[in-house]
This record gives sequence, C-alpha cells and structure tokens, in this order.
Amino acid sequence: DEERIHLHHIDENHANWKKNNLEAIHESCHDYKHMSKSES
Repeated sequence: DEERIHLHHIDENHANWKKNNLEAIHESCHDYKHMSKSES
C-alpha cells in the first residue's frame, strides 16, 4: 500500500502557494501535523 504525498502550507494559509510556503510530505505526516496543532 503506497502512501500519497500531500502539499502542506507551512504558514497554514491555503491561499499562499509560494514555493517557500509549501512542503511535500506523506499523507500520514500531514495529518499528524494538523492533529498536533489542534491539540496544542
């Protein structure tokens, strides 16, 4: 089972598509980043 790659917006602004604001990460890592932010 291959995991998909997601583009993560580092500043969390989904309107900001500048290269320095994007990070290509595995789907599970992307989910974890968002879950850990909501628990803080």
